[in-house]
Amino acid sequence: MADPLYDLLAPYFDTQDAPARPVPSPSDPATHAYLNRLATLSLSSLSSSEPQSLAYSSASTVRSLQALSKRSHKSIIASSSNLSSLSSSLPELAEHAARLRDALPELESASADFEQTYSRSNENAILDRRRKAMLLARNVDRVADVLELPTLLSSAISSSGAAAQGAGNSAASGLNNANYASALDLHAHIKRLHALYPNVGLVTEIAMQAEQEMKGMATNLITSLQSQGIKLAGAMRTIGWLRRIAPELDQAWNYNQKSTSIGGNEGALGALFLVCRLANLLTTLEALDPLRELADQEAARRSDGEKTKDNWAGGQQTERYLKR
Repeated sequence: MADPLYDLLAPYFDTQDAPARPVPSPSDPATHAYLNRLATLSLSSLSSSEPQSLAYSSASTVRSLQALSKRSHKSIIASSSNLSSLSSSLPELAEHAARLRDALPELESASADFEQTYSRSNENAILDRRRKAMLLARNVDRVADVLELPTLLSSAISSSGAAAQGAGNSAASGLNNANYASALDLHAHIKRLHALYPNVGLVTEIAMQAEQEMKGMATNLITSLQSQGIKLAGAMRTIGWLRRIAPELDQAWNYNQKSTSIGGNEGALGALFLVCRLANLLTTLEALDPLRELADQEAARRSDGEKTKDNWAGGQQTERYLKR
């Protein structure tokens, strides 16, 4: 009964007061359901309530469409624009996809070559240089501190030598001792670094510089033993510093013979002290040679019976030489 009813209503689908619209298909589920509903209504319902129901549904649909257009008009316009350009975008997308598909084998081979070249499991000079550069960048402060060690050691030794030259009071002597102690601590730290990292060229070079500086410090200490105004306490401290700087001098002269003399166990340091004091004595005597010659001349004149005009000046040169 639905098909005859559809044929009966079909001439009224496109009337003059209604805009042109596509004719609904009889196989459409909505059309089929509505025709079945019309078949169940009575004649009075069709003439009275059904037009009102259709008018209400039409007005409700129009309001829904208006609300939807107000709420989503931008999206609808954008969708319409994209839909209009979709016909040209799809071929372009297909072309790019084909290019990408053709480039995939080359990309795969390049990735395999990169992985083989820079693999961590293989020895690679570039990776080694990069790893060393990153390690140096992370430890640049420590490397700078290590590089400053020879300069600090040289400064401590130089200040110690300057203090030793002007060591006339307890303050200068204390400063001298503090500088020597700092120099020994720095040298011990450098030796410890060299023992921990014997194969590092930088540490080896710093250790060699430190050894040269310590030789200079030993030279300063030996020179201080030859100074004129050194006291016994200062000499003992200097011997103590030399014992720490050059322990090889503290060994016995002859390991095969036992020493029986007093002070025979002092090694070369005792002999070094005596040699330094002897050098100081010889220097002093050389400085007094002119006075000694004058005293000898004066003694010769007195022995020959010569009389000087100024009696109180007799023996003056001899007395001066003896006082010196």
